[in-house]
Amino acid sequence: MEGTDAAISRASGLVKGGFVVVKAARPDQDMRFDVPLVGVGTLRTLIDSGGSVLALEEKKTLLIDKEELVQKADDKNISIVII
Repeated sequence: MEGTDAAISRASGLVKGGFVVVKAARPDQDMRFDVPLVGVGTLRTLIDSGGSVLALEEKKTLLIDKEELVQKADDKNISIVII
């Protein structure tokens, strides 16, 4: 299974223009051992790939370096949405 950054890079070759990345837990995901996470690296991949929105599942996605992540998203006009 590919990781988030690889999936974002692959998606950029399949669409024209901006796209939305949705990060969510699987229905059977064991949150004790395998928590979905997003950090600055993932945001950088989204920006480099031409994405425009990062949607995250509420209470099930861990943000690494939240302040830096939000600042970089603001600087690049990337929307972060909690769903």
